[in-house]
Amino acid sequence: IVRQRNDSIDESQIISKDASNLNILDSAKVIKMINGYETGNTKGLAVVFIMETMNKTKEEATMWVTFFDAAEKQVLLTTRLTGAASGIGFRNHWASSVFEVMKIIYSREYKKWQQGPVTEK
Repeated sequence: IVRQRNDSIDESQIISKDASNLNILDSAKVIKMINGYETGNTKGLAVVFIMETMNKTKEEATMWVTFFDAAEKQVLLTTRLTGAASGIGFRNHWASSVFEVMKIIYSREYKKWQQGPVTEK
């Protein structure tokens, strides 16, 4: 669903050292992005990690973890999480931040999600 959008990204433009580039998304913008997805006949629960910032100064990446109904494009949960970056090479360095966010979800966030509605941070 997101491959075409990802292929259009200029990797040289997505890493920032400028603090003013932080917090560029909010839940309304994330919902609008999801509504723009071409899901076709896809049904069921979908999850996407929408990268908001990759901050080289702080060595961390912030992303919106978003669960949605693929057929209806209805966002069921979206929350902004940040993970530390580490490793060598572009892919490994920034992929580690996604892995860190997955560990945060496993250790802390999932328990909160089970207790009721999630609000934006």
